[in-house]
Amino acid sequence: MNRQYFTKSSTTLPPSCPNVSLFRFLGAAGISLSGRSVLELGFGGNHGADLLTMFARGAASCIGLDINKTYVDSFNNSIANDYPPTDREWEGCSSSIHAICCDIASFDYTQIGKIDIVFGRDIIY
Repeated sequence: MNRQYFTKSSTTLPPSCPNVSLFRFLGAAGISLSGRSVLELGFGGNHGADLLTMFARGAASCIGLDINKTYVDSFNNSIANDYPPTDREWEGCSSSIHAICCDIASFDYTQIGKIDIVFGRDIIY
């Protein structure tokens, strides 16, 4: 399925837009997201917009880590309710995208398996 453009937006998350600079960089560097596993550290700042865009651009698995439980719960709820598997545009979304509440400094990364692309935005460590 070609998911280069999507029109559905969440009804439970505040409006947000993906990091345009990130996607320009990936495109300019020739980095394809098709079939890749993606991990975003501190995804809550833009309410998961980058994770949703990664999926829409072909990523097979998208995981977001954030220390803010409210962000994580809201995002996981939105994935479960706003992007139904019956919607062809988001087919597979609910099983391919999820968020985990944790401290990225002490998280056991072995529990999420192989990751192809790791990125973070606005993280102070």
